[in-house]
Amino acid sequence: VVIAACWAAAVVAGWTVPSSQFDPYVSDLLLRLNPPGDQNPEAVVLALDDATLNEMGGQRNLRGILAEAIQLARRAEPKVLASDVLVADQGDAAEDARLEEALTGAKNLILPVDTTISGGGGERWEEPLERFRKHAQAAGQVELARQRRDGVTRRISLEWVAGHRRYWALSLEAFRLSLGAGRILESRDEIEVGDVVIPARLTADYHRMLWIRYGRRPVPALSVRDLKADPYRGQLLRGKVVFVGVTS
Repeated sequence: VVIAACWAAAVVAGWTVPSSQFDPYVSDLLLRLNPPGDQNPEAVVLALDDATLNEMGGQRNLRGILAEAIQLARRAEPKVLASDVLVADQGDAAEDARLEEALTGAKNLILPVDTTISGGGGERWEEPLERFRKHAQAAGQVELARQRRDGVTRRISLEWVAGHRRYWALSLEAFRLSLGAGRILESRDEIEVGDVVIPARLTADYHRMLWIRYGRRPVPALSVRDLKADPYRGQLLRGKVVFVGVTS
């Protein structure tokens, strides 16, 4: 009876706001006490950082910078190339044409989708324009903000449903393509990517939350500006999963 009462109290407490604020700090403590071991990173961030944006035209030239970043990355022959820069609307005609040219023929390319609020108040997807989407092997969702209160992303949803359509997380799609795996298999309690089984229970609101275990060392990063100035540094990207995104 005591055990049952404690369990019931824990369940009720888990639904409260204080507990949702407490959970991240418990997660941080457990991670510090039991950090993952050092591993050879399979991913690299190709960063559109402040220095890159300042020198290459800023936000007004974002698609042009993205096009150049993808061209530079492709020369290094990465295993997977994933962008988290949304390309859901029509931009400058010349920049759009340049970006489409950069995407054409890219191997294992992933483009992002994100949710926005529709006119009826529900969520809908912002998806890449077809001229860009047709060059990608997959599209993945990049929504993170719902799960963080202090600017730290501690968990992500491996899938998200909006407007009766589901997308897997961009990072999960990148993992799938890096393995050369086909369709992701799923049950209520787990998903299977190639030979890898990931415990990720489907929640009532159709999410599969996965806690992130940060390692001692950050994911290697290279700015687009530095890669442009010294193309030899592209060796860092060769055979890796490369995530291209704004970090400023």
